[in-house]
Amino acid sequence: MTERTSNAFVLEHYQKLIQHSHPAQLQIWPIISGYDCKRGEFQDWWVIIFIHTGNSVVLNTYGIGELPQSLIGSDTINLENKERARSRIEKHFALRPKTGLFLCALMAASKTRN
Repeated sequence: MTERTSNAFVLEHYQKLIQHSHPAQLQIWPIISGYDCKRGEFQDWWVIIFIHTGNSVVLNTYGIGELPQSLIGSDTINLENKERARSRIEKHFALRPKTGLFLCALMAASKTRN
C-alpha cells in the first residue's frame, strides 16, 4: 500500500466516524477541514499523524520512516501498551490538541480492505 493510500484509508474511516457523530460540523472539523501528514511505521503498525491546518487546498505529507524501539518504549505495540506508545509519540513530536495520531495495525487495515 502506498503512503498516500494508507493516509487516505485512515482519513476515510475517521471522516465516517465524525460524519456519524457530528454531521453538521463535518466541514469545519479539525483535520477533515485541512491537514498536513507525517507517516511512519513501527513493525506491523502504521503511525500516522494528521496536523490540522484548516487548509484543504494544500496538503503536505512527510515520511518519518521506521520509528525506533527507544521511541515506542517497547519492542512491540499491543493492547496493553498502545496508549503508552501513543503518549511517547505525542511527546516526541510535540503534538497539540487538534492533531490526530492514529496507530493502525497493518493486519487490521488489510482485513478491512478485503
